[in-house]
Amino acid sequence: MFKGIKLHAVFAPRMRVVWMLMGLLLLVGLLRSVSVAQCLADTKDSSHYVGQIIYSNDGYLEVFDFQTHETSQHRIGRVMADPVWSPIQQNMVAFGWRTLYLLDIETNEATQLIRHGGDPSWSPTGDALVYKYSENPRGLHILELANRETRYIPVQDARSDVYPIQPTWSPDGHLIAFTNDDGDGNYNIFTIDTECRESTQPQCIPRQLTESTGSSTSPSWSPNGDQIVFESDRDGTWAIYVMNRDGNEVQKLTDNPEGDFEPTFSPDGTHIAFRRDNGNPGPTGANIYVMRTDGTDIQCITSRGGVEPDWHD
Repeated sequence: MFKGIKLHAVFAPRMRVVWMLMGLLLLVGLLRSVSVAQCLADTKDSSHYVGQIIYSNDGYLEVFDFQTHETSQHRIGRVMADPVWSPIQQNMVAFGWRTLYLLDIETNEATQLIRHGGDPSWSPTGDALVYKYSENPRGLHILELANRETRYIPVQDARSDVYPIQPTWSPDGHLIAFTNDDGDGNYNIFTIDTECRESTQPQCIPRQLTESTGSSTSPSWSPNGDQIVFESDRDGTWAIYVMNRDGNEVQKLTDNPEGDFEPTFSPDGTHIAFRRDNGNPGPTGANIYVMRTDGTDIQCITSRGGVEPDWHD
């Protein structure tokens, strides 16, 4: 009898510790689920954002509407990447990884444009696309949508083994920002005049905007054309930065140990959408976030995965 009492006295505290640990694990799980539920795509809460964000997720496209809080999926039987909204046609999207397409998100009808094309960006008037082309002549090309004619942009001093990528058209239509090897093994951001047609023209001399330890990539213009937002690992971790259109007044906006990438401005220029990595394997290891242009008020938009955002109103 006394032995039973002694055993109970010995094990009771241990059992209390076990139950406390189990309760703590349950609480952590609940807190994690609450954290996930705060992402706007998982809630019906109202927000002060406007428009729609399109992004890639595991090989297809998704559109999140800030007003309805609805998410629509779009699949056409092939890898869908780098989506960008048309500035003129409300439901038209260009996208491309190894082949360039147009997609009407209302009908889900896709039109093939260019094989070996990718990284599309619309002209401000919506009648042309600039894109990277991986066949000769490799580099930046412009496609006129009305007649499907293409034009090569012969960037001076572009290396034959590493060609320009990630072009983005300025809002005034005069410049194209892009990413290229700077000759020192790093990637940096340059601009080129859209009237560059012959390699001997002064307009074909690129202007380098970024120059630092590490690389700077994925440029995107502000709606008024005064700034360019981009990603860089100059401090050892990939983060979001913003600079003036001439490369001056660089500001670091984010600091995430797992890295932040692929920034794009909101249509009104007050916010920036971007991809944030969390270190988890699989599609949910990266999601779409939004912040103010000064790096404050960071809000997760998706919790089930998302990369390469583009925002329109």
